[in-house]
Amino acid sequence: ELAVEAWNKNAELVIIVGRGLRGNPGRMVFVRISDDRYFQEMILSLAGVKLIREVQGVPPPKVIDEIVAYRDDSRECVEETALALGEVLGVPLISYSNLADVKDLSQMAIVVEEFNNLPIINFINCIKLTPVGPIIKVKKMIRLCTDFKSMQE
Repeated sequence: ELAVEAWNKNAELVIIVGRGLRGNPGRMVFVRISDDRYFQEMILSLAGVKLIREVQGVPPPKVIDEIVAYRDDSRECVEETALALGEVLGVPLISYSNLADVKDLSQMAIVVEEFNNLPIINFINCIKLTPVGPIIKVKKMIRLCTDFKSMQE
């Protein structure tokens, strides 16, 4: 039903945030909508989410354009997560040696880094280089190559 509703609204991608332990987000499912068909493109199993308002009390900005970025010396799991996010979201991907390298490249950067051997996703204002979104700890990423499912099913 969600895929049909998204298709009726001309959406190309739906991100479903599923509940985990104690009501916290436990996974994110990326569903691609195409013509009258849909498929799950990627699933992120989450180890934790910290909302930016829990950190700063800053209201989130309205985002017009974004990039995905990762350090060029990152471990393979971080680079793979960044590549997959860039591809699924359809936004440019860059690698950087210093976070200042993303300054003024876009309005917002979805920055994939590493913390305690897990990829984390940060949302950074590219003008001020300050956090603007949640911090998402990724436990596991699953890329799916399933066949399209007809919305008539």
